[in-house]
Order: sequence, then structure tokens, then C-alpha cells
Amino acid sequence: MKPLVTVCYLTEQELAKGTINTDSASGSSTPPGINEESTTVEIIDTNPPSEFGLVDKQRHFGILRYTVTNRFRKLMLIALVNLVVFAAFFLFVFFLIVHLDKKHEDIFVSSTLPAPTAGPMNKNTSCSPRNTTTLIFAYSNDLTPDQVLNSWQTLRNNCQSSYDVYSYARLDVNSDLKNHGYSTSLDDIEDDIKSDLPDPKESYPSYYFGSNILMCIRTMFTSDMTLCGAKMYFLVKRLPNDTDVSDLVFLLKKFHISITFVVSEKPSGGMNQQVLYTLATQTNGFCIFAEDHKFQDTPAWVPSFWPLYLVYSANAEVRSTGSVTLPVFNAPLAGDYYICMTLQDHGHTDCTPNQTSTFFFAYSNDLTADQVLNTWHTLRNISQGLYDTYSYARFDVNSDFKNHAYSSSIEAIEDDIKSDLPNAKESYPRYYFGSNILTCIRDMFMTDVTLCGAKLYFLVKRLPNDTDVSDLVSSLKKFHISVTFVISEKPSGGMNQQVLYTLATKTNGICIFAEDYMLRETPTWLPSIWPLYLVYSVNAEVGATGFVTLPVFNSSLAGDYHICMTLQDHGALEKFRMVHLTWYNSESSSSGFFKETSESHAATYGETTYIKKGPFTLDAVPYNMTLGFEYSDDEINILQIRIYSVSAVDFWVPYSS
Repeated sequence: MKPLVTVCYLTEQELAKGTINTDSASGSSTPPGINEESTTVEIIDTNPPSEFGLVDKQRHFGILRYTVTNRFRKLMLIALVNLVVFAAFFLFVFFLIVHLDKKHEDIFVSSTLPAPTAGPMNKNTSCSPRNTTTLIFAYSNDLTPDQVLNSWQTLRNNCQSSYDVYSYARLDVNSDLKNHGYSTSLDDIEDDIKSDLPDPKESYPSYYFGSNILMCIRTMFTSDMTLCGAKMYFLVKRLPNDTDVSDLVFLLKKFHISITFVVSEKPSGGMNQQVLYTLATQTNGFCIFAEDHKFQDTPAWVPSFWPLYLVYSANAEVRSTGSVTLPVFNAPLAGDYYICMTLQDHGHTDCTPNQTSTFFFAYSNDLTADQVLNTWHTLRNISQGLYDTYSYARFDVNSDFKNHAYSSSIEAIEDDIKSDLPNAKESYPRYYFGSNILTCIRDMFMTDVTLCGAKLYFLVKRLPNDTDVSDLVSSLKKFHISVTFVISEKPSGGMNQQVLYTLATKTNGICIFAEDYMLRETPTWLPSIWPLYLVYSVNAEVGATGFVTLPVFNSSLAGDYHICMTLQDHGALEKFRMVHLTWYNSESSSSGFFKETSESHAATYGETTYIKKGPFTLDAVPYNMTLGFEYSDDEINILQIRIYSVSAVDFWVPYSS
């Protein structure tokens, strides 16, 4: 695991005061004066002799042309004067509005009504850390009233009179977000909170509904509150299902907003624990996970919303054991500083590897009934009585995903499977339709089964078309779920063979490709679904021919171990020639190796891209691991190498990159 650790230094000394640059402008315009020159034209009616007729006509035409031209000039001049007058008027009105807006910009209109205040947000983004601004306190409707009130009282004692504006919001209400208000009076906001405490009648109806916390944050940016330099403090009981927070990262940075999440270690719903931590990590905020009864103490632990000043922020990637050099901290002042950091980027998990959990068996509708039943019977002989809960699902059905069930009785689940075998009439109509296997996995997180430590076993005939599994990687890691994919080397549809292998690779799982007639045998080859314990997980990149040194295997117990690995990261097995795995300790007589060639492999596994060796008896010592390999081309393969202990262990193996 690679938890991100946020390190913050804050000081009670005041930093140099920033400045706010504002511009004001006014203007006026006075139209120029107009002078008209009077022109008189005298026409004399005479009857000259006929020989002068042509001259008379020319003279009258010239006089007429002069008169028309002069009148046209007058009209154009009048139009120009009117245009100037109107322009001056509109400029005067515009500058008057701007002047009044700037004059009243800092006059705050308070509101304690539990309804949103509509209006343009305060767009000022230039503020100093010394400026008092807004504190926003928000809490989930899934908490108890006492948890909210006790946390509020602790928070109030730490920040009283430190802000110009105070605001609150109640999240996770089964209606539009209308439960919020703000005021310059701390007492008024406290009265609002006391009148708007959590109400179970307004909660979301089921676990799989995600929190609306991110919508709540977005709503803050539509209010009239001063946002620049604001501090937000959230008590989170339900997790969001959202994955994209790029817009919020931008806005929080733009307005220099400090955000703090206190997340329950036992959430009431939702799936995505990581997104809140990511949002805090990318905006110099804090995200901590705590037991519910500790919520009321957290305001006394977190200086991020005290009247202090952030002077250092770093996010460090760590794993296992070691040290890391952080960026230099240049202390700006001589004085007192608080140092704060997170210890994990996720919450506590309530299980260990030696606790019984849930076994989940799922199969594609594109398989035959015999393939499913034969594989299930092999599986049942291995796993009967070893799990608290058994669950099944049929996917790739040309309808909404509804074919699943779970029970504490393996006999009941077997009856469900027999009554829900593949049906060709319910298959997808075309080859290019991708499998809904990833939806099947996501839906599992919306059930009431025990997830932590669960084992998932999938028989895959159709490939998915999806490419993004980042949310599933996060969820499987969070619950330490072991996933095993057995994929047909002749898929019935879909396009993306790699995505399932990638998902297994990133979560310490196994993904193998096999011929359809070998599916029934696979449960006997895969310790990942047996009652064994994963103690070593490495993903090795190999090319044509050579050797690679693997991470050391620290055997924690003397006992028996099964060693398993994939031979390719895709099907079918055409380019594989040989692998040679060695484990060595100079002081142990249990050092050893195994070698697999394409000829020896075909005798047992056919074209399956996987082998299992052992059990081997090993000592409780560290072993140096080396892998030799040979392929018939230069294509890069990522090989999954896993070691399972027959004896129980009490630790989870770190996730391999």
C-alpha cells in the first residue's frame, strides 16, 4: 500500500499582510454645442426670352441641388448629436452601477434561514491569510444529533470570534440540498444547527446511495459568502460515489480555500473513500479517518481551521519500511509551530486474513450450463464450510443486471445457481457487445454481504469493452478483496482482453486464460480461492530471454507454501518457451527452484497461461528470488507471481505496482 501522507506546519505568528487591489472608475460626457448658419435662397420668377430657356433650366436645377444637399447635412448633424447624447447617457448609467456595486461590496447581508441564498458568488480571489473570512461547518444526516452537537461545541470553542461569517450545511438528505444557512452571528448559526439536526426519516434508502458532499461543496460557490480564504470542515458518514473532482480542485485552489474532511471508519454507504482524500491532498487540505465516537474530539486535533497559518504542505508516498527526503521547510518566522500529518490514505478495515468472509462465484451467460455446473461442483468440494457467506451472479445477460443472490447456506446458493443457468435466449445479440462483468463487480459493493477479505471467482466468456477500472482498483484494495479471473481463450465477444488482467495485477489477484474444456479443472489449480493466505505478490516485467531479480520473499513462518504464476498477460499461450524460478537463502536447506517448459506445461495445463507448484516446505527466513525466462518474441509480458501460505498469517500483503 502507498498511503499519501500530508505534512503541514502552521504558526501562530502573523504573516505579512497581503493587499487587495480594487479599481474604481467614473466618467461623464457633455455633448458639444451646435451652431447652425442660416442660408437664404431667393428665386425670382421671370419670363426671359426663349433664347435663354436653356440657361434658365440650368440655373433652377443648380439651386434645387444646393437646397437638397444642405438639408441632408442638417439631418445627418442632428442624428450625430442624438447618438452622442445617448452614448453619454448609457456611459453615465454604467459607471453609476459600477460605483454603487463597489461601494456596497463589503456590506454583508446575513441570513439564518435554512434555504439557499441565490445570487452571484463573491469572485474576489485576492486575499491575505490574515484576513478573517468564512467558516463552513457541514455534517452528514447519517450521524446522530449528539455526534453533530458535540463536535460543533468543540469546534466553536476553538474558533469563536475568529471569522466574519459562519455557515452550516446538512448533507445526505434524501431531497434537494436545502438545509444550509449563513450568518455573521455564531449564535444564530448554532440555533440553525440545533433546529436542523440529523433526521433518519430523511436519510437515503440504501447503502449504495453515494453522499452528496461534493454537490454541497459546489453549492457553496453559488452563494454570496466571501469565499477567498474560507475554511470548510466536514463530518462525513457516507462516502460519495463520484470519481471526478477536477473542477473542485480548481475552485478550491483559486479561492485559497482550506478543506478538512473527518471521515467515519464505518461509513453508512457509498463506495469511493479515496476521492475525498485526493481532493484534500491536491488542495493543501486534510482528510482523516476516525471512529464515530472520536468525531467530537477532532476539532481539538486539527489546526487547519484554527486561527493559524499554513506555512508548509507536502504529500509523501510511502510503503512498507524506509525513509524519504521531503522538501525543505523554510521557516518564515521565529515562533511556535504545529506539525500535523496523516498516517494512512484510507480508513481502518475490520478484518484480518484469517477471518472468514464471503465467497463470490460469477459466470458468463455465454458459457454452457455444463461448464458452469462442473466448475461449481469442483469449487464446492474445495470451499464448502469455509466461508460465512456464499454468493453467485450470472452476467452478460441482455437486460438489467438482476441475476444474483447470497446466503449463509452453500446448498441454498447451489439451488439458486441450478435455477439460473446460462440461457442463450438472454445473450447479447452481437459479438461487439462488451461484457458487463465490471458492472457485476460494482454491484457487489451495493449488497449487504461482508466485503472485507472476500474472494471473487469469475468464469469469463465475453470480454468487456471498458478501459477504466480505477474505481474498482480502489475498492478492491480498500476491502482487501481477492479477485480471480478465468478467461476463455476463445471469447464470445467484447474487445478488451487486457483490462481484467490489469485489474487483477493491481490488486494482488490472478488472471488466467484457458481453453473452455479446462474451465472445470481451474479451481484445483488456484490457491487464490482456497483457504490459504497470500504472503508474497510481485508483478514482473519480462521480454524475450533473460533473468530478473525479484523482491526478497520474507517467509514469516516455517511451513508449507504454494507458488503460483502466470506465463503470459494475454491468451493464447503461443510465445512461451520456459520460466525458471529460484528462491535462495545461504543458511537454509529449503532453498530451491522449479522450471517449466512449454512441453512440460502442456501435459498438465494444456494452453492455460498459468502454473502452480508446491507445496514447498520453507523456513522462516528471507529468500532471494530470481526469475529466468524465455519467449519466442520480444513482446513485453507482465507476469503475476504469488506465494500462498498453508498456515494462517495476520497481515495483508502490500500491493505491488
